[in-house]
Amino acid sequence: MRVVCFYTNDIKNKGPFFPASQNKLNYIFGCLKTNVEKIEILSLTNVSLNGKAKESEIFYDENTTIYYPKSLPRNNIINKLIYKIWNKKLIYKFLKKYLSNCKKGEVVYVYHMAVYHSILSKLLRKFHLKMILEVEEIYGDVFNNKKLRKREFKFFNKADGYLFASKELNALINHDNRPYAILYGPYQFNDFCGQRRNDDLIHCVYSGILDLEKGCNNAINAALYLDGKFHIHILGYGTDKQKNEILSLIENVSKQTKCLITFDGLKTGKEYDEFLRTCDIGLCTQNPNAKFNGTSFPSKLLAYISNNLKVVSVKTNVIEDSPFKQFITFYDINSPQCIADAIRRATFENTHDAKKFLSTMDKRFKSDLKELFGMVEHN
Repeated sequence: MRVVCFYTNDIKNKGPFFPASQNKLNYIFGCLKTNVEKIEILSLTNVSLNGKAKESEIFYDENTTIYYPKSLPRNNIINKLIYKIWNKKLIYKFLKKYLSNCKKGEVVYVYHMAVYHSILSKLLRKFHLKMILEVEEIYGDVFNNKKLRKREFKFFNKADGYLFASKELNALINHDNRPYAILYGPYQFNDFCGQRRNDDLIHCVYSGILDLEKGCNNAINAALYLDGKFHIHILGYGTDKQKNEILSLIENVSKQTKCLITFDGLKTGKEYDEFLRTCDIGLCTQNPNAKFNGTSFPSKLLAYISNNLKVVSVKTNVIEDSPFKQFITFYDINSPQCIADAIRRATFENTHDAKKFLSTMDKRFKSDLKELFGMVEHN
């Protein structure tokens, strides 16, 4: 089976890197291995941001091979211009090379991206391939870009089946009632690593993109309404500008409260799970009025729940309509004070058995995924 996505096996020298999508893809690959013998990942990640890199092949494990395209440097204005002109041609050549080996009617799994729609559409049509499209969010809504949104919906219509991140996405996109399954995130309980801190503090963690508009600022400002019994950790990734803005905000807020606030950098994989395991409460403090929150399920919620954290979240229809609402302490008003109130309430709430629940969801999803592939293959 061939998978087209952004994927990297090494965050130190391959970018860009998106922890949430990476974790979800790893889970999906694990589920797929129960039904297919071999997975070939066609990763469209630019493996070198600063230098030129040849097309490469990495044997990830005995069942999985990752292929990376040739990439061009983007470390100055001239190279960025060359990259803009030639990159799509390189991607087309790369995908054509590997998709041309597929059998007619074969199913290709595609992770929806904000780019390369026309290239994928052309090649899938050229080689008579079927597509199962994983849709996590509508990027036109994220970036408030109507033209991009229009292109996305045109591409959505090319799919033979879907994997959605929420029921709301299915209702919005799948008007022809094509085969689909829903996956909110990895249904894996991590009981193998990390222990709670023994310092009598209540440790809260926000993880995600370091964007003041995405809710990171709300998590930090909530410290103004918490006392010295609490410690708020900020984990995440972003541009240097975003990181500096977050560090500046932490410094300013720390001067006005006894609550401890620290920026703990980017953590991924086992290191990320180990860190979450040392915390007590996970924070999902997104802006509920952002358009993408009407269809997008925050992946961080599953990361928190799978590591046995209590969860504080803004109330949105997507989250309330999900199977995981029982694990969440909601707040109604998007203000730091209301977040702080919810954090205090969460210390006494949510004692549900996450391990048993995730195990049930895992078995159900593997069955749904097998059925989805079967329906698309035989339609």
